[in-house]
Amino acid sequence: MEDIRDLGACNRVMTHVRPQTVLHLAMHHFIPLCEDNPHAAYELNVYGMVNVLEAARQHGARDFVLASSGDVYPPNFVPHREIDQVSPVYS
Repeated sequence: MEDIRDLGACNRVMTHVRPQTVLHLAMHHFIPLCEDNPHAAYELNVYGMVNVLEAARQHGARDFVLASSGDVYPPNFVPHREIDQVSPVYS
């Protein structure tokens, strides 16, 4: 398992897989967690995404999709479970 906070790891994966499209889902989306630990949220959500974008660019990926699986659930003050009712805020 690799870590997107490590640019070398991102490059190793891109070298091995050679994707035409990168689907990026590795982000903290639970706001209370981000507020409680902003450094960890920044490291993963910003620095990690920059690493994935840069590795994708360096290895010639044509498309990049950023999506949040958490967007299908309504706002809440506790983490969601996969069995929770969906109710997207944005559609």
